[in-house]
Amino acid sequence: MTKKIVTTACALALGVAWTMAPAFAADDTAKDKMERAKDKTETKMEHAKDKTKEGMDTAKDKVGNAVDKTKEKTGEAVEKTKDKSADIKDSIRNKVTGSKGSDTVRHAQQALMDKGISPGPIDGKMGPQTKAALSTYQTKENLKVTGRLDSETKAKLIDTTPPAASPSTTTAPAAGAAPTGPAADQNANMPKKQTQ
Repeated sequence: MTKKIVTTACALALGVAWTMAPAFAADDTAKDKMERAKDKTETKMEHAKDKTKEGMDTAKDKVGNAVDKTKEKTGEAVEKTKDKSADIKDSIRNKVTGSKGSDTVRHAQQALMDKGISPGPIDGKMGPQTKAALSTYQTKENLKVTGRLDSETKAKLIDTTPPAASPSTTTAPAAGAAPTGPAADQNANMPKKQTQ
């Protein structure tokens, strides 16, 4: 009888094992599936996070570039406004004073001409040729190129230009005046001619 009990117990244990094995296996499979799904979700979240970060960086770059362009355009607009206001100011000054041109501009034009840069006619007027000549000079001298006679350009161009050669400051002796200098000393030792 012990044999029967042992055989029945083994059969029963074997039946329970076969019945429960798929349930245990399914439980392990479910855990694996859940872990894979979790890993997949984490990977997708990381990918989405990276894409968002890249999008933000791109947006920041675009905004930064737009700001730089705006600053550049604003600077150009300010320079144009300064040019226009300087031209209008010169025009009004010339009309009020009845002047045909600015002495400062005339000096600058002459200085440019002396340096071999043609400013057009030397008339004291800040015309397009003078502006182009100033731009050329500013480029050659590594100054900020504005095409205007700004303080930096004026200081370097006009204030450092040597004055043009002027006539000799010595004067000839007046007619009938006694000669002076070394030649007069030589003549003093010579006998005088008698006139009749």
